[in-house]
Amino acid sequence: MSGMPSTIPLQQAELVFGIEPSLDPTLELVLRRVRLRACRRAAWLRKLWAEEGEPGGKLAVTHAEMDTHLAGLDSPEAEAAWLASDPSVAAWNRELAEVETALAGDEDSPLAQLQRIFGLSVEDADIFQACLAQALDPSLGRVYAYLHDHAGRGYVSQELVARLFGYGRAGLWNAASPLCRWELVQVREVAPGEPPLLACDPLLRDWLQSRHSLDPYLVGSGRDPPAAGASAGLAGGGDRRVPRAHRLRREDWTRAGAGGRPAGQRAAHPGGAGLRPPRHGAAQR
Repeated sequence: MSGMPSTIPLQQAELVFGIEPSLDPTLELVLRRVRLRACRRAAWLRKLWAEEGEPGGKLAVTHAEMDTHLAGLDSPEAEAAWLASDPSVAAWNRELAEVETALAGDEDSPLAQLQRIFGLSVEDADIFQACLAQALDPSLGRVYAYLHDHAGRGYVSQELVARLFGYGRAGLWNAASPLCRWELVQVREVAPGEPPLLACDPLLRDWLQSRHSLDPYLVGSGRDPPAAGASAGLAGGGDRRVPRAHRLRREDWTRAGAGGRPAGQRAAHPGGAGLRPPRHGAAQR
């Protein structure tokens, strides 16, 4: 760890402009949830950094920093106990509880339908929302770099999600997860020794914002067909069609939710990252 706590209280860094939100209310809740959890994690890290003393600089590991790691002071248990008892984060805790209760009660939004149809677990949903939040607000990349305590890690990693959402130290990524099998989240190698980058599929990000973009694989050889009414919706939702990369016949949704592989799906992704549903028209060729 490195760096001294800011002289500006974290609470004052939240700017309120009074502008009407431009996103779907559920997506605004996702952004708020991630930001609140990031505020809490940053407050805990600042407490530890203040106790370490002077930073050692970009290329140095100080004695105090080494002692912090060897003593396990940044343990998930210690962080959870501090978050539950310190009055400086009490307001964030209350707002976070309200936001997460609202998200848990959501059953009708496109995000809720997507999570239900693909059978995302609570852990899967947390990973997806962390990735989706950065896709909706790229400035969160700077926040994620800060929480990694590494300027080059401005992205979602397994370890970051684990600490943000209270799962301990270990990563949550599972090759059998729907996130991997259906490539709802993309995994990219960054550099040797660096944690893999997790990113939301851009087609899903666009679809959740009512933007119907063409699958890059079809550019130049296909076009977006006109809306076909309720049958084209994710769950009878009018013209809110599933992105082409994730569209399946109705009978295939049941098999997907049961852990089966839809007809026409490739056995494995070329890069070995997981499985992917057939591209538009692939099953008919």
